[in-house]
Parts: sequence; structure tokens; C-alpha cells
Amino acid sequence: MLSSTIRTVISVLFILAGIGVAFGLYMLKKAPAQRAESTASVMVSVAAVKAYTGPLSLDLTGLVVPFREINVVSEVTGKVVFKSEEFRAGRYVKAGTVLMQVDQTDYDLEISRIDAELKQTASSLEELEVEIKGARELMEIATNDLSLQQAEYTRKSNPAAGLSTSELDQAKRAVLAAQNALSSQTSRLNQLEQSRNRWTSTQAVRRADLEMAQIRKSRCIITAPADGVVVSENVELNGFVQPGATIMVFEDTSRAEVRCNLRQDQLDWLWKHAPQAATQATDNALGTEIAYRIPRVPVKVRYASGSEQIEWDGMLDRFDGLGIDQRTKTIPTRVVVAQPIAVGSRGNRALVRGMFVKLRIELPTEPLRELNQFFVELPNKSILPGNKVWVYRDNKLVVQRVEVVNTIESPDGRRAVVPLVGEGLLLTDQVVTTPVGTYTSNMTVKIISKTEGEPLNAKDVDPTRLTSQSTTTDSGVDSTENADSAATGSQK
Repeated sequence: MLSSTIRTVISVLFILAGIGVAFGLYMLKKAPAQRAESTASVMVSVAAVKAYTGPLSLDLTGLVVPFREINVVSEVTGKVVFKSEEFRAGRYVKAGTVLMQVDQTDYDLEISRIDAELKQTASSLEELEVEIKGARELMEIATNDLSLQQAEYTRKSNPAAGLSTSELDQAKRAVLAAQNALSSQTSRLNQLEQSRNRWTSTQAVRRADLEMAQIRKSRCIITAPADGVVVSENVELNGFVQPGATIMVFEDTSRAEVRCNLRQDQLDWLWKHAPQAATQATDNALGTEIAYRIPRVPVKVRYASGSEQIEWDGMLDRFDGLGIDQRTKTIPTRVVVAQPIAVGSRGNRALVRGMFVKLRIELPTEPLRELNQFFVELPNKSILPGNKVWVYRDNKLVVQRVEVVNTIESPDGRRAVVPLVGEGLLLTDQVVTTPVGTYTSNMTVKIISKTEGEPLNAKDVDPTRLTSQSTTTDSGVDSTENADSAATGSQK
């Protein structure tokens, strides 16, 4: 019993001792010092916004395709009796060069036969003309005879003449005979004239047959349809050709085309910044045609051959078909190169099918400035994800959203081109080019380096338009009202 009491007392003492130690340690703990409000400075480098008056460019890639690929087929039947040395795959020939000839003997015989038939028809027509002339003379005689017989009958039918009835009947029969003779001659003349018309028609048919035979004969000679290159040949000397058989594939090299694809945002960029597009959009005379046209802008076509860079001048001409490619989700277009021959360091070079080329569209900004559209350039490293920039303004940092329409190379590195639109970026602003950490509104900003900008000419700028994009963030809140959250979001 005693041992049980002792154990209870010892347990209580241990508990009390533990409570006492804990209380003592708690009392020994020092209160945390109050943190002074941060007054540390943010060390940043800034660069002034520069006016940009250079061209806007868009880089693409494309594949050279033929301007025209012609399948030349045979239109006649016969044996190949001539084939030119120029008629070989890969040879360049001028338009009208004789490449091959099919045997023309059958067509020469047909022309001779038709020519003989034409001479026979002409002879028959001459005979008819003689007969018609004689028939007209006989009809004139019959007409005169009828007139005489009628006058004689009139004279004899007078009672004063005192002729008998038989004599009057004889005079009347004479009149009827004259009428019958005149009717026969008239009918014969009509028949002769109808025969002449029939032979005239026959002559016209024979002349058409002769012309067709001559055309068939001319088709026996195959010539180059244009200035170009023989891509492939399918006949040989002494071979036999049939109508519809392909003789060769010919490529017209007077011009060349480049097939390239545009994304929808690139097409929108063209419509927005091409001066030609602005002119077309205001041309009501085009009507609905404008919806199916592409802005026609100059294009530089470049091809690298070893260390040599060759360049051609082209023009963005049209859509390649209609609609969006379902596989690539891009819009096929065609660039036309009017002069496919360029002078390189090693002589003339041709733009030929299969070349994979680089394309550059450069749009001048002068016409856009006349429409009060101005641009500035910023260091590329100042652009944060989401196309935001930190701007040093009134001794503090604010975040602004911009639209990057172009990227250029300069001695200072890559730079972004931004339009001055809306109430955002000012031409007098400076943008931060160093990474910005967590920023609070109580932090001060210390500039460690500064790059000056170049102002726009007074004649080129409208003072009321020296601003850029909207200043709202994704959430729609003004960036100057909540710079802390914008800074944290941009770092993420």
C-alpha cells in the first residue's frame, strides 16, 4: 500500500517538474523584433523607346513550282520521220523551234485529191454558167414570141377583120404555144440556177476539206510552244504515234512561281500593314472580289547555293486555290517571279522547280505614317512573356502590354517593333532591360544604366498619337493599380 502511494507521489512530482521546465523555457524566449518596412532599391537598367521608320518584314519559306507545265500530245497518226537534236529531256529551246515531224505523205495525197475535186467543181460551175446564159437568151426569145402572138391574136379577134372561127382558133393555139415555150425556158433556167447553187455549196465544202487537210498536215510538225525546257520526251525516230498520245512534257520558263503557306495571323498582319490592302479595302468598285484577293506586295526570293546567296524579285500574286489546307491549317498562296534568271557570282542562275527558297516580304512604313500609324522599337530582352514590358515612369515601375509586329537585328542586338496605338506605351517612356524580381509599391528604383532614344521628326508624328497598346492586364485591371500582382505574374 505504501509503495503504491510513493509511486503516485513520484509521478506527480515528475509532472510538476515538466510543467515548470516548460514554463521556464517559455519565459526565456525573446519577442521577435518588428521588421522595418523595406526600403531596398531595385537595381534596373533602362532603355529609351526609339522611333522606328524602317520597313516591316515577314519571313517565309516556299517551294518553286512551274509557271506552266504543258503536256504536248499527238493530233495525227503516222511515223516519226524527223527528230531534232534539241528534242531531248533537259534541253532549253526557243518558242517555234521544230522538234519533230510525222510522215506527211497521207496528208499530201489527201490535199491533192481535194484540190482535184475543187478543180472539177470549178469546171462544172463554168459549164453551168454557159448553160444559164443560153437559157436566159432563149427565155428572152420566148417572151418576145409570146408578145407577138398575143398581138396577132388581138388583131384577128377584131370583128372588122372578118376572120373565120377556125382562123381565130389557130391564132389562139399560137398564143398558147408561145406561153408554153416561155414556161419551159423559165423552168429550165430555175433548174440550172439551183444546180449552180448546189455546186457552189459543194465547192465550199471541198475548200473546207482542203483547209482541214492542210491543218492536219501542219500538225505533223511539232514545235516548242514557248521558251522553255523539255522536261520529258516519249517518242523516238521511226516510232509510230497515235492521236492523244503524249509526245513530251514541256515547262514554260518565261516566269516562275513559288508556292508558300501563310498562317492566319500572318495573313492578318499583311491585311493590317500593307498599304495596298488598305487601298483595296476602301475600293467599293471591287465589290465581293476583295474577299477572294490577297494583298499584292513585293517579295524577295532567296536561295543559298553553297556560299553564294542568289536573289530574285517576286510578287505575292494570289491564293493557291481557295480555303485552308486541312492538314497544315495554313493558307496556300503563290508568288510570281517575272524574271526567273538572276545574275550570280558564277554567272546567270535560273529559278527552277524543286528549289526550297526563303521569302521575305518588306512593307515600307512611310505610307502607314501618312495614315497616322507610327512605330517604335524596344530591346527584345525588355519583352516579358505575354508581350508585357516594365516601364520606368515617374520614378516607379509600371507594366504595359504591347503588340510586337516585327523583330529586327541591330548592332545592339535583337529589337522588337511596336505600334503606337491606344493609351499605353509613350514615346517618352523608358523600358526596363534587366530582370525584375518581386516588386512592391514601397520599393524605390535605382537606374544603373540608361540608353537614350531618337525622337520622331515633327513632320512624321501626330502628337495626339504618341501612345501604344492598352494598359490593362489579362484580368482587365489597370496595371498601375496593381503592379505587385503584375510583377509576380510576369516572373511566373
